[in-house]
Amino acid sequence: MARNRGALLSSVYDREFPDVKGLDALARAVQQRAIAQRKWSSEGLLASLAHIASYDDATFDDIVIDPGFVDALAEGTEARDRDIVAEASVELRRWLDDGDGGKRQRALYTLVRFVGPTSELVASGLAGPPEDQLAVIHALANGVRFPVLPAELLPLLRPLLSPAAVKRRADGDVADWRDSERIVRLFLRIESRAGSDEVHAVFLDALEVDEFRPLLHRQLARGELSDLRMPASPVVRGRFERGAAILEKARKAGLPNRVEIVVLGLLAALVRRDEALARRTVSIFDLIGSTTSPETLVPFVELLTGSIDLLGPDELLKLAAFMTWDPEERLPAAAAAWVRLEPAKAKELAQRFHEGDRARVERRWLAAARAHMAWPGRKPEIAALIPETALAAALGDAPSAIARPILESLLRKARNGAELMFAVSVASERRERDVLRAVLEKLRDTPFRVDVKLERLLVPLMGPENEDEVRDEIAGENPFRDRREALARALAAALAQPTSRGTSASS
Repeated sequence: MARNRGALLSSVYDREFPDVKGLDALARAVQQRAIAQRKWSSEGLLASLAHIASYDDATFDDIVIDPGFVDALAEGTEARDRDIVAEASVELRRWLDDGDGGKRQRALYTLVRFVGPTSELVASGLAGPPEDQLAVIHALANGVRFPVLPAELLPLLRPLLSPAAVKRRADGDVADWRDSERIVRLFLRIESRAGSDEVHAVFLDALEVDEFRPLLHRQLARGELSDLRMPASPVVRGRFERGAAILEKARKAGLPNRVEIVVLGLLAALVRRDEALARRTVSIFDLIGSTTSPETLVPFVELLTGSIDLLGPDELLKLAAFMTWDPEERLPAAAAAWVRLEPAKAKELAQRFHEGDRARVERRWLAAARAHMAWPGRKPEIAALIPETALAAALGDAPSAIARPILESLLRKARNGAELMFAVSVASERRERDVLRAVLEKLRDTPFRVDVKLERLLVPLMGPENEDEVRDEIAGENPFRDRREALARALAAALAQPTSRGTSASS
């Protein structure tokens, strides 16, 4: 399991697999043969565990080469499975005293998988030498057999985060970065109803360890911290303030402390909502993202948007100014602040929203529209500043009372086929049947053609409640023959659908 990948090139591998070349290929060959040679007996299990792979072969992701066999027996419900486990366990406990480190490690792994996290071997293994610790870590972390770990494991796991333990694992040549990641994942699975304060303390400790900080950062980037919450305790706020002060010292030098940015980002992600942290983030927002990767902004933006209503007018105005800053990952937080400004100040700031290329301007207004739609206290004066196309694109699940006027206005103002198609597509996706009248008027009064795509979009807008209006158009209200024929096909398709008897989105 260590960094010594060269062990796989020993003569025993050459002798058993003479035609297999390469470390990964050898590992697969060893595992595939073990699976093919499974024997459902105590002797078969022990033979699998006593395999030729040394315990310090990093090519193998698991302590044992056939973990599926171990788990199948551990989870087996038949008497035969229980008998195999009982008989093999007697011999495996003898292996614990064996001078062969590999056999001892595999025996410890298997026994923990059999008994579970409450086994006395968990405590003794975690307190033992690095190879025993790794056996227990793998046994608890591998697979889904133990999705939740008891809080009693916290005091046993916490020493693994100490600088001394990290150094022992590194110097002992029995661990790699995957083992540190497994340790972090164990903490994420501690039951939430107990020991939460200690879990939070563990994470604060881990943030100060160079080995674990990037691992936590990777967990955050992959969304594996999404279910974890940490209260903004005085200790957390103090640590956040200390990091923010360090970043401010680097302002003139233009060299941000990347370690502190990672620490503060992780704290922001774990807390999610807090007035003190949000206000402090506003004060250093210009230092994050401008000189680091845009992805580092994400947890700070989520903290600010989650805490936006806890900010005062001055913080909102300062945050809203970032609407025109790069990188654009700041936009969600800046837009959430902008829509909450006094209308006069929002209008003054919005005069700069048209700066830049067309794509940049559209993204800026879309962020503003989304923030407006997401805020229950939305202001009509702010909506009047936002282009209707942006509002329509940001409708989401907004109620029809809000969506219908926007869509009807867009339909009546459509000057070309692209603008008509955009408005109809949004209305069609929402099944806003009450806007069909505006669509029919547009098709009657202007020479827009109805192509196949537009015809398909008309179908969700039609139903029994507006069938008579559509038939009037088909009968001659619409002066264009091709449009009358398209409307007839769309109506027939709509009435043929089982859902055509349902209600519209506005009802």
